[in-house]
Amino acid sequence: MAARLFATRKGTSAAAQWEKPNLTHEFKGHEGELWEEPILKRKFEGHEKEIWSFVFLHDNIHIVSGSADGTMRKWNCDTGRAVGNPWKGKGGSIYALALSPDGKMIASGSDDGSIQRWNTDGEMMEGVWMSHSDWVQSLSWSPSGSHIASGSENGTVLNQKAESGQVTMGPIETEQEGVYALAYSPSERRIASGGYNATICIWDTKTGRLTVPSIRHLGQTVTSLVWSSDSTKLYSASDEFARVFDSKVTGQLLHRFEHDNHL
Repeated sequence: MAARLFATRKGTSAAAQWEKPNLTHEFKGHEGELWEEPILKRKFEGHEKEIWSFVFLHDNIHIVSGSADGTMRKWNCDTGRAVGNPWKGKGGSIYALALSPDGKMIASGSDDGSIQRWNTDGEMMEGVWMSHSDWVQSLSWSPSGSHIASGSENGTVLNQKAESGQVTMGPIETEQEGVYALAYSPSERRIASGGYNATICIWDTKTGRLTVPSIRHLGQTVTSLVWSSDSTKLYSASDEFARVFDSKVTGQLLHRFEHDNHL
């Protein structure tokens, strides 16, 4: 299995396992592209404004994108064609998407501070959560699918029950000047937030308190966070480096890996 890679305009990236080797998918502006390196094979066209977020569906065929035009679209990666009509929710620009662990639901975050839930056929679930007072920039499901954590442009973090929207943690004022990355730990006991001000915070999901001192990232805006399977390490992406931190006790930087370009 080879990995197809996607990138959005704001610099985040993601990967999933696919059957075809040497293929790269990329979103730039309001288009997506399929490359069989070094040849451009096809384009994905349909959004009217920039694409800010996307998720891979579990069927390894489709992705769903969220755009500043206020819509989501489902795409067939083999044909480059949109599946059905655009999905239109209650808010404006869509900045964050997150797929539930079972692959059946997608959470979306908009510029009006709302969070909405969808099935993978584009049907919006009942209830729009007016969770934040500013743009929702990041979302993360708990591994069990019971909760959805969200981070906002104003630096707040919330944790809500996925079924009802009931707030179980927060709002936490992180002082991160915008929360651009979120990651639920495999143990579900902690949530990591990555800030515009190049910091990482790790929060207890029950108390909302820091579990280690705020990590000074020494880079630029934190764009991505991933936990180790045992919840003892946290991996981050920013500037030209991927970093590994102790997430259990000290928050200490353990390793740093350099890339040619921003992550």
